[in-house]
Order: sequence, then C-alpha cells, then structure tokens
Amino acid sequence: MGKRTPFGDVLRRLRLRCGLTQQAVADALHVHRATYSYYESGKTLPNFQQLGKIAKVFGVSWETLSAYLEHPEQSADWRLPQRAPKRVAENPGCLGKLQPDEKSLIALYRLCDAQGRKNLVEAAREQSTRSKQKK
Repeated sequence: MGKRTPFGDVLRRLRLRCGLTQQAVADALHVHRATYSYYESGKTLPNFQQLGKIAKVFGVSWETLSAYLEHPEQSADWRLPQRAPKRVAENPGCLGKLQPDEKSLIALYRLCDAQGRKNLVEAAREQSTRSKQKK
C-alpha cells in the first residue's frame, strides 16, 4: 500500500472522528468505495464539489475542512480509533455504534438542504408509524 498523504490522513481522521466507514462516506458522495479510499490514500484528489460534500458529511464547514487540509497537524492530536466500529451497541450513544446502513443514511442526511432534511425526517416518521401499525 502507498504512503498516506497529509491530505488523506486528514480525511481519514475526520471520517474516524465521525465514526463512519469508507463505504458510508462513499455512499453519501455517490462514488465507489475504492474512489473514496483513493482520496484517503492520496492516489487521487476529490474535486471542489466533492470537497464541499465531504465537509457536509463530516459535519464541518468548508472553512474548517480547508484549515485542516492546510494545517494537517491540527488534527494530529485527536484520539481516534484505528477503525470505525463494526459492531452495533444495544442503544447506540454515538454514530460509530450504528449499523452501516444507518451511518449511510446520516451521511446522506447531512448532504441535504433544510427542506430535504425536513422531508427525510417526515418520511422516516411516516415509515416508523406504518411499521408500528403492522405489529
């Protein structure tokens, strides 16, 4: 495997800090997991539009992402797990303890504008109500 770049290391640190897998981020960006993996390894770079989406998925502003990419040492002291957790807790207290599909849904939610978020929450509530009625 190639040497990781400071840019890729920042992406990896942000992803782990959010408790996301590469697959969850790739799903939210509508790219193949290998493409996102290449971003983290430094083999390829995302375009500006993708960087904006990446910032949203990680819940940071464009300015914050730019600052981390300009000064990767700012993220070097974050205490992070080596990998995103694969097991799911009984009552997840953080994003890292959710199922992969749940993580992908949250990453997609973060890409939506205010109206899109409202629509997603409304659709989820309706589905939840229908599921409860079937029981």
